[in-house]
Amino acid sequence: MTFPWLARFVPPMDEAASCRIESTFKRIMADRKASGSKNSKDFLDLLVEQHDKCTTDPEYKRLGISETTIIAQAVNFFFGGYETTSTILTHLFVELAKRPEIQEKIKEEVDEILDKFDGKITHDAIKDSEIPYTLGVIKEALRFAPPLLRPERICTSDWECKERGISIKKGTVVMIAAWAANRNPEIYDSP
Repeated sequence: MTFPWLARFVPPMDEAASCRIESTFKRIMADRKASGSKNSKDFLDLLVEQHDKCTTDPEYKRLGISETTIIAQAVNFFFGGYETTSTILTHLFVELAKRPEIQEKIKEEVDEILDKFDGKITHDAIKDSEIPYTLGVIKEALRFAPPLLRPERICTSDWECKERGISIKKGTVVMIAAWAANRNPEIYDSP
């Protein structure tokens, strides 16, 4: 989006590959729905919830959010996750190297989990309530060094939020200054 003229050099995605990715996401969502699990609070739960809304929620219909929209965002998150994960882990490990006392607290929390779950790291073992300190450290690392400094999207239709007096015209590039927002003293006591 920063250099739109470069788009002409990017090869288009093969249609067969596109269909395979879409069918894989649909199958994974169907498997999660069939399992009846809604307590994971992971990306897949969010994806299933959003998919359900696109077929039932009148606001989603009004905004034109369809199954295709949800699948496209899932693919975007999936591919975008590789680089961002390595980036956040790099920042996290640098900060942990500078703060051995935090490393020690995380180690103690992980040791407790290993004891509680017979030495196994399972989805239940790492849910929010089991690792609050570790989760807090990860969230703080994400706040302090967001892997996407300015996520951008192009508005595909005119949009308005009357409650806040905001309107965005079709074709406008919308950017969130994540690094600056995460250091806003009006939101964080010690940004």
